[in-house]
Formats: sequence, structure tokens, C-alpha cells
Amino acid sequence: MKPVIKITTQLMIVLSGLLLMACQNDSTQITTEETCMQLTAQQAGTQIIEIYRNAMDETNRLTQDQAAAETFEAEFNALIESWQTKLLLIGQHVMVMSGSEKAQVESAINKEHMAMQYNEKAKKRFEDYSKNIFPYHKTSPELYQKLKGINIITQFAFFDLLKKQNKDAEERWGEMMVPHNCP
Repeated sequence: MKPVIKITTQLMIVLSGLLLMACQNDSTQITTEETCMQLTAQQAGTQIIEIYRNAMDETNRLTQDQAAAETFEAEFNALIESWQTKLLLIGQHVMVMSGSEKAQVESAINKEHMAMQYNEKAKKRFEDYSKNIFPYHKTSPELYQKLKGINIITQFAFFDLLKKQNKDAEERWGEMMVPHNCP
């Protein structure tokens, strides 16, 4: 067991050194103004939909064979945290948008939900998702609630909605719920 720990420790030291060197390299220093970009409503909507579709597809992949919850729950939890973080980052941009810009973002999401009724690919994705997650409502009710939450994961890009739907939102994600403002 010690060789594994020694290798892991050595790897961590090497990675830490590389990270430190990268952070100290200021020969190509760029000011905040040059790197600060605000997402447009179209960009935000497109990114949210992409994350939503990916979340549905990955959930379908993990649940399609009705595997035991223990075999994929850790992977699913890591994925959901990643999707939430990405959506929170987009939400930082959405929260500084004008009312009409926010409406454009919401419209993109509504369009995706409407597509589930008319677009064959979107319809199949949602049907598979519903069919694949349903058995877990009896075998793993807590996991089922998380799986079911994928259908409304887009709320993480809208802080006011997130706060309404999750009473502990500010406690859990408060530091990520700060609107993005360029100087």
C-alpha cells in the first residue's frame, strides 16, 4: 500500500509544481477588461439547451439498462454537480440581462420543451428518459428524485427561480449566485 501512496504523493507534488509555475507565469499578463466577456441572450440560451440535452442523454446512458443504483450513482452525482455549476456560471450572466434578453433565454428553453412534443429526436430523448428513470422510484427513491430533477435543471441558470424551487439555494450555491459584471 505504501508504494501507491508514495506514487500518489509524488504525482500530487509534480502537479502542484506545474500549477504553481503556470500561475506565476505573468509574461503574457492580460487585463480583466480584455478577457471579460458578457454572454448574449442567444449564447446563454444555446449553452443552457446544450447542457440540458447532454444531461438528458447522459442520464439515459446511465439508466438505460436499469443498472443497480450503486453502480452509477457516484458518477451521476458528479455529473449533476458539473451541470449545475455550468448553469450557475451562465446564470451569472443571465441575471444582469435586461428583461427582454432574459425573455429570449427563457424562450430558447421553452422552445426546447415544446420540441419534445413535435420534434422526433427531442420527443424520443424525453420518452427514453421518462421510461429509464421510472423504475428507480421504487428501488431508490432518493436517486429517483435526483434523476427526475434533470428535467428542470435549467432553473440553475435563473437565480430567482432557483431560490423559489430550492429553499436552501443561497446556502448551498450562494457564492456561485453572484451576477457577472464586466468592469
